[in-house]
Parts: sequence; structure tokens; C-alpha cells
Amino acid sequence: MLIRVEIPIDAPGIDALLRRSFESDAEAKLVHDLREDGFLTLGLVATDDEGQVIGYVAFSPVDVQGEDLQWVGMAPLAVDEKYRGQGWHANWSMKDSIRLMSSAMPQW
Repeated sequence: MLIRVEIPIDAPGIDALLRRSFESDAEAKLVHDLREDGFLTLGLVATDDEGQVIGYVAFSPVDVQGEDLQWVGMAPLAVDEKYRGQGWHANWSMKDSIRLMSSAMPQW
């Protein structure tokens, strides 16, 4: 498994994973819109040995009571069904996200 920042070629795999992982397509549409509108702060993918997307987590700006505090929210988080229950998703989503976000955004 490889965890890395998403790249444009990952978009179809991310979309498919989100549509499989949630009851509606709202999360897939959210990520698409965030990406298209330039509001996706960071997207991380976990890929298997063949490069298929098996996990995804997105980070985007949030306002607190209408105030921009330079915070980001983490959502959605999705893990391919056959990889669920193995305990790695919580670890990679937080540790790697913080590490990758810090390296991608020096002001952090």
C-alpha cells in the first residue's frame, strides 16, 4: 500500500470509491465540486500494489460561525470494503495527512 497526495489521474478511482462507499453520490459530488472550485486543500489516496485507489480522505476549508480561522475539515473518508476492519485507515488518515499537509503547506 502506498499513501500519497492525489494527482489528476486518480480522480476516476476516487469518484468510484466514494460512490461505492456511501449510500448516495453526495460525497463524490462534494469532492468533485471542491476540486473544480479550487477549495480542496488536500486529498490523499491509498493505493494497492497495482495502483488502484483503495482509500481516500479529503481536507477542505471550514468557517467557524462565519469566521475564517484557517482551519480545515476532514471529510469524506472512504476505505474500499475489502480493506475495512484492518485498523490502518485511522492511522494513515491522521498521521500521513498531517505530515503531507505540513510538507505541502510550509506556512503550517
